[in-house]
Amino acid sequence: MIQLLTKVLFIASTLSQLVYCINSSPAILYNHQLVPGLKKSLIHSEQLPFSKEEAHQIITSTFEQCLSDVYVIVNIPGLRLDDFHHFQSFPFLRESMTKASTLVSMPNILFEDDEHLELDDYVKTLRIHCKVLVKEVNNDDPAESGHYTDTRARLFKLNLIGLHSFMTEDQRIDKLLEYDELLKEVLRKTPSPNNAVLFTTTTTTEVSNLDELNDPNNIIHSNQIPNDPKQITPGFKHQLRHSMNSIFPDITILDKTRYFEYERNPTQERNLLKNRDIPDGMWAKDAVKVEPANKEDDTWNEKKVKKIVKEEKLYKYGEETKHVPAFTDNAQYLFDNAALTLLGVSVILCILLKDVLVLIFKGLKSLFSQPNSVPPTKTAKKD
Repeated sequence: MIQLLTKVLFIASTLSQLVYCINSSPAILYNHQLVPGLKKSLIHSEQLPFSKEEAHQIITSTFEQCLSDVYVIVNIPGLRLDDFHHFQSFPFLRESMTKASTLVSMPNILFEDDEHLELDDYVKTLRIHCKVLVKEVNNDDPAESGHYTDTRARLFKLNLIGLHSFMTEDQRIDKLLEYDELLKEVLRKTPSPNNAVLFTTTTTTEVSNLDELNDPNNIIHSNQIPNDPKQITPGFKHQLRHSMNSIFPDITILDKTRYFEYERNPTQERNLLKNRDIPDGMWAKDAVKVEPANKEDDTWNEKKVKKIVKEEKLYKYGEETKHVPAFTDNAQYLFDNAALTLLGVSVILCILLKDVLVLIFKGLKSLFSQPNSVPPTKTAKKD
C-alpha cells in the first residue's frame, strides 16, 4: 500500500512539473541619490534569479522612502533580457545608470504561470507614502506627461505599446532606441535631477535553463575583476555582454565601485546642515564643525552684509529722518501741485477766519448788550 502511494505521489509530482511553467522578466531599478542599506539588504547576488516576492520587496523599500522628486515606471511589453545585449539601444538609460548612486539590476525575476510584476502596487505605494501626482503616458507621446506648474513630486507611468514577437532584431533595436529617447524627453521636462526609475515589463519569457541560472558557479565576484579595466580581455567582455544572468555588465559587474554604497551626487544639499537648527543671525558656516579644528573650510563664500544705497529722492516719507519734506525745498513739486496746494491753504484760512469772526462777534455782543431787568428795592415793614 505504501509503495502504491509513493508511486502515485511520484507520478503526480512529475505531471505537475510538466504543467508547471517558470517564466522570467528583466528589471532595472536605479535612484539618483543613495538609498542607504539597499545593496546590503540583497540576500544574494544580482546575477542569480529573484523571486517575485524578493523583487517586490526591493522595489517597494526603494519607493516608500520618498528620496526622489521624480519617479518613472517604464513598462515595455515584449521586452526580453537579450534586448539589453544591444547597448546602442539604450544610450540615455545607460548614462543615467552610470550617474545613479543606487543601482539594482534584476536580469531574471521568476514567475509562475501568468504572474508578472504588479506595477499598480508601486503606484499605490508612491501615492500613499510620497503623495505623488501621477501622470500616465499611454500613446508613446511625451507630451502626455504635461508640464510642471508646482514643486509637488511626480510619478510618470509610461505604458508603452511595446515590442512584438514578429519584429526583426533591427526593428527591435530601433524601437527601443525610440523608447530610450522618450524617457529622455520626459525626464528633461522635470526641474530636478533627483529621480528614480523602474525599467521593466509586464510580459514574461519562459525559462528553459533554470538550473544554469541558479548555479552559483556562474557568479562573477569582485575579486575576479582586475583593478585595471585595461586588463579585462575582449573575449571576457563579449562573454559577459551576451550572458543571460546580467544586464549591462560593464556597469553592474565590471565597475567595482558598484560593490560599495556611497553618495555619487552629493551636490544636492550640504549633509552637515540637514536637520540642523541654525539660530537667527548666525552664519551657517559657524554652525558647522570642521574636523580637524585647525582646518579651514574654503567651500564657503565670504560673509557679506547687505546695505541698500539709493538717492534721497527715492526715499519714502519717514523712511530717512534726515530727509526734508519735498514741499519745503522743491519748487517743481509745488508748481506741479499748485491747485491742490492753493485749495488746502484756502480751506485752512477759511476755517481760521471763521473762528476769528466768531470770537469778534461774541466780544462785541457782550460789550454793547444792556441788562433788561431792574434790581428789586427794599420795602419798609409795617408795624
